[in-house]
Amino acid sequence: MPRIIYIVDDDPGVLQMLGLCLRRLDPGWQVSEFSRPSQALAAVRRRPPHLLLSDYEMPEMTGGQMLDLIRQIAPATVRVLLSSHVGHAERLGPAHLHLGKPCSLPALETTVRHALAAQEALQNPELARLVASLRRFPVLPSACADVLRELDNDDSTLDQTAEPSGRDGGGFTGIVQGGDSALFGGVGGANVPRTALVELGTRNAKALAVATCVFKACRGPHVPEMPVDLLWRHSCSAAKLARELCRKSLGEGPAGDAFFAGLIHELGCLVLMKNDAEAFRALCQEAQREGKSLRQAERERFHAAHEELSVFILRLWGIPEPVVEAVAWHNIPWEGPHPERFSPTVALYMANIITRQWRPPDKLLTPPLDREYLESVGAPTPCPSTRYGDGAGFAGTASDGL
Repeated sequence: MPRIIYIVDDDPGVLQMLGLCLRRLDPGWQVSEFSRPSQALAAVRRRPPHLLLSDYEMPEMTGGQMLDLIRQIAPATVRVLLSSHVGHAERLGPAHLHLGKPCSLPALETTVRHALAAQEALQNPELARLVASLRRFPVLPSACADVLRELDNDDSTLDQTAEPSGRDGGGFTGIVQGGDSALFGGVGGANVPRTALVELGTRNAKALAVATCVFKACRGPHVPEMPVDLLWRHSCSAAKLARELCRKSLGEGPAGDAFFAGLIHELGCLVLMKNDAEAFRALCQEAQREGKSLRQAERERFHAAHEELSVFILRLWGIPEPVVEAVAWHNIPWEGPHPERFSPTVALYMANIITRQWRPPDKLLTPPLDREYLESVGAPTPCPSTRYGDGAGFAGTASDGL
């Protein structure tokens, strides 16, 4: 099935350039250009696209206003806002992603391909409705997105990668400079981003950049049933334990994936909480009252769970697929793509339950480990003398950004 892409921009030159670039990137894409929001809205009603890119400043209405209408008309369409003010998250409104103007061809291609990959999840109508109900999405600051692109580029030098890290407004740099973090193996001497990237390594640098942005973006809503600071501490603890479990059996690569997934496995909860704290609190209270897991309560209410929302967002951001897979299936690894073997997904399943039992971040039901399943996949046994619940150093530093 061909991918349908709409572009909306009142500047004829920009509109023509974007259309030409996208057709050259993939001749199979069906690209249509519109100079006015009213034209685009009429086309969306006739034939919803997989992806729509819109300028912000337009005469009939802003791009944000148009995207909000599209959110209601075509919930399965991924919405990208084009703006020269990408640092202003409040201007993004109902956009899933933002792209700076002017943008490079690699940035355009990366954004579009990630958006189309994520859009496949919205073929599930229940998830599409849940996503459409959300008015606020976490936004990766442009510097963080630049760091991820550079870390994915095998030809990038450390200095090229560190340059956007150093201008991210204190997010990445501030966490790294917190110092003496047991979670990251003592990166305390890293006074500049370049040194930090050397000591952390690529996988941990990605995890650190994304997790920092995620938890900073969710600053504000207070849900006593699931305090964000305790959720962050739990995520750090689960990430650390999942990494150690994988190191024993699978090596450093999968250990890095498990660590990354551990830090961001609660992304969907954070997004639901940010959009409607009271509704999310009521859902937590219902789960507590009826002795259900949060996942069970979500599926009964939305017919979709928060990890499915996490997967959609992570694919939008272009997070590596092994990380996305671990987040997607960490509650039910026996239903995942590789249920027959130990993997980062299984490691995160173990780490999430063990750390919740050791230091619960909330009063929600934590199911017991399925030890028969773990034995069948040859999962390692955690060292009982190791404390994984403290999130030492890093959790305290991160609280500055929450």
